[in-house]
Amino acid sequence: MDGKLTQEEQECHCLKSLCYYCGITIDLPAPDCHNSQHPKPATVGRTTFTVTGEPEATIEEVIEGHPTELEN
Repeated sequence: MDGKLTQEEQECHCLKSLCYYCGITIDLPAPDCHNSQHPKPATVGRTTFTVTGEPEATIEEVIEGHPTELEN
């Protein structure tokens, strides 16, 4: 066997929306799949920011959505 899907397997994968490479539903993330169209899981990690000196910054709270009667 050469690792390729048979015509029957291809049709089955297509009908069930399965990836031709890994066989997982194409909507689910697959970390080890070689198919570039298959979504990859979100990367989990940590970021560290270092602020030196005295930066000039302001923080403003922004509320999205329709204003209520109290805000009008």
